[in-house]
Amino acid sequence: WEHYIGLVEIEAVTMIDMITQSIIPALKGVSIDTGAIAAGCDKVKTKLGAVHAAADGFEKAKCARELRLEVMEEARKACDEAEAICPATAWPFATYRDLLFLDQNQDHQGVTTK
Repeated sequence: WEHYIGLVEIEAVTMIDMITQSIIPALKGVSIDTGAIAAGCDKVKTKLGAVHAAADGFEKAKCARELRLEVMEEARKACDEAEAICPATAWPFATYRDLLFLDQNQDHQGVTTK
């Protein structure tokens, strides 16, 4: 379970960084409320602290499972809802459309055209 705990920790820290360093500032820049996303991020931080504070490996793994499958999913849902209303030009990451139709958004040299 140590490997699993480590992977979940990496995912959680990455999510926290993406939300705090990119998503919240982008949403604030276009005057979209960030309350739900900030609350979700706080829950991820709190549950990650619980993983670190758990007494043994099994308890850490149980907390990591809850973090990954429940708490992070809730935070992700808030981010997805914000992405749906945020202008694509303001969203700090590639949109689903950009990813799905990447070949239609680039010229023969791989330069984005749209």
